[in-house]
Amino acid sequence: MATCSKIRLQAGKTAYNEEEAAHALGVSMSRFRSLVVLHLRDRHSVGALQLTRFHPSDLLFLSLLGRLHSSQEAL
Repeated sequence: MATCSKIRLQAGKTAYNEEEAAHALGVSMSRFRSLVVLHLRDRHSVGALQLTRFHPSDLLFLSLLGRLHSSQEAL
């Protein structure tokens, strides 16, 4: 499973849509959705994922969670 190794943020950009966020994390849309869904408290929010805007701090958090999840799978 791919991990998020580097975050590629655009200078001055404060919000990313789902596709831009996946690209910034260097992961596929499928992997990005998996990361988000894995850590959502409310599973019903998945339907609104396309409307969600992600801030750079959200991307950092998802990157860290992706690394943590991948390292736990390796155990």
